[in-house]
Amino acid sequence: MFSQQELIACISCPLSFHQISWIRIFGVNSQYDPQEIWTKLWLQALKELETQGCRITAALVMSAWLEPMLLKSGFDETNAVIFLEWIANSVPKVHPVPGNLRNVRQEDIDPLIEMDQIAFKGIWCNPRDELLKAFKSASILTVLELEGQLIGYQISTTSVWGAHLARLAVHPDWQGRGIGGALQRE
Repeated sequence: MFSQQELIACISCPLSFHQISWIRIFGVNSQYDPQEIWTKLWLQALKELETQGCRITAALVMSAWLEPMLLKSGFDETNAVIFLEWIANSVPKVHPVPGNLRNVRQEDIDPLIEMDQIAFKGIWCNPRDELLKAFKSASILTVLELEGQLIGYQISTTSVWGAHLARLAVHPDWQGRGIGGALQRE
């Protein structure tokens, strides 16, 4: 959105897998009313998404000011996502898990994508092209392999501020056995 050729706000909510869109960006110049700008941009985006067959639009709310605007626009809280931070004061005790933890190899990509599609449902299921982008941008990409089967993987990114666990998937047959924790710690 522009005002006299000055960019004052933007929204990005691309349609992806299973006709689901995510609000990736909503930003507004602090001199403008966020609710008023949100309403205008969201209505325009919604029309476009509907013409593309969008069934669901999701958003991760990381700033309290956004939640009331989403709720007022008809969004419902469906998931409680918890953000955790670990400051490296001490290394946690690691319990042994079966299998071999190793870096991802090229031949792992297709089986990992298949596992990801089984492990995640609904808005959390990512399309192949999004997973490929995530794999390419990873600083650390490891799998846990047991008897020739991939049973879990993790994608982490790094920056000068620290590391970010971007995706963690464990095959449903192996969930609840410490595999995710092992992938995070190694």
